Amino acid sequence: MTGFVEADRVVRNAGAEPGDALVLTKPLGLGILTTALKRDIVSEEEIEVAVQTASFLNKAASDAIREVGVCAATDVTGYGFLGHLTEMLEAGAVGAVVHRDEIPVWERAVPLAKAGVYPGGLTSNREYLEGRVTADGVDQDDLLPLYDPQTSGGLLVAVPGARSSALVGALEERGVTGAVVGEVVEQPGVRVTT
Repeated sequence: MTGFVEADRVVRNAGAEPGDALVLTKPLGLGILTTALKRDIVSEEEIEVAVQTASFLNKAASDAIREVGVCAATDVTGYGFLGHLTEMLEAGAVGAVVHRDEIPVWERAVPLAKAGVYPGGLTSNREYLEGRVTADGVDQDDLLPLYDPQTSGGLLVAVPGARSSALVGALEERGVTGAVVGEVVEQPGVRVTT
């Protein structure tokens, strides 16, 4: 890919600060669903909405984050939600608390993952993050979609807490669902709660 970058419009994955809200723009679990499709466990029709969502570019979400002004952002792709979040946090020497119940996940992703239907990259991501992610009252199986490598995943954004509602509104105006899934804290590492 070639092109030009306007330096004053770049949003980096570093810069998250304690008190920032974490906003996610697409559900997790697409890697699990496509693995199930490859194994003939689900049909194309069963995961059609997930595939359509993945086909939407992140341009509208990107426009919303520029409009509102955010501290940091990253896409959620091969390292999964927790991998990209950890990368963002380590760049700023901060941590996060994420609320598993607030994280959008495709409906069939958890039961499929519990049955062992997921891509090999999920296992690699989980092993790599061992010791950096702790679960507080969350079943280990419910964490699996958070490690899932995504294809054309959404954006994960750190936005000052006072602007989180404005960001969610700006996303919705552009047809993008934004979910506040946690907050940045001073203590390093990621804690996943219910």
